[in-house]
Amino acid sequence: MKKKAYSIAETAELCGLGITKIKEAIRAGALEARKAGRRTVITDEALTAWIAALPTARPYSSHHTQGGLHEHE
Repeated sequence: MKKKAYSIAETAELCGLGITKIKEAIRAGALEARKAGRRTVITDEALTAWIAALPTARPYSSHHTQGGLHEHE
């Protein structure tokens, strides 16, 4: 059964991002989070919507030069 909500750490791991980036998105209001007592959770629906709203990356070229798009950008 698929989980309905994730902790901040689980959300970061699922996205391949850092916890700081997830917390920044929550603070900015871009990623909706819920509170269950003291625990912060992100629903699967909120995570899906946030990812879909992220800007589209520029096309990646295998012959990129300095200043080009890198894997961790």
